[in-house]
Amino acid sequence: MMRADGVSDYESFAREVLERIGERPISFEVCADDEAEMERQARKIASWPGQVYVKIRVTNTKGESTANLVRRLSGDGIRVNVTALMTIEQLPAVRQALGTAVPALRFLRGE
Repeated sequence: MMRADGVSDYESFAREVLERIGERPISFEVCADDEAEMERQARKIASWPGQVYVKIRVTNTKGESTANLVRRLSGDGIRVNVTALMTIEQLPAVRQALGTAVPALRFLRGE
């Protein structure tokens, strides 16, 4: 979608958005499918200024869970926005992976 709108440099686009929105929270998604590359991108996105949340899909395109990645990121204090939850069965793994130290959707944590 972003390419169709002429965005060719995701980071530059994101930083411009951050300048415009001030301190309001926003999520930017990793674009990789490989867990190691997802983590590299997530850590880079998390280093951007402002209230940035890193958007991670609950599974990759092979249907593999990203719960371990979410656990590592949230354990390091990175704000994570887990997306594409399609089943009730995915919720317990995501709830556990998010832990309590990082802001997340309150209902996932059982609050």
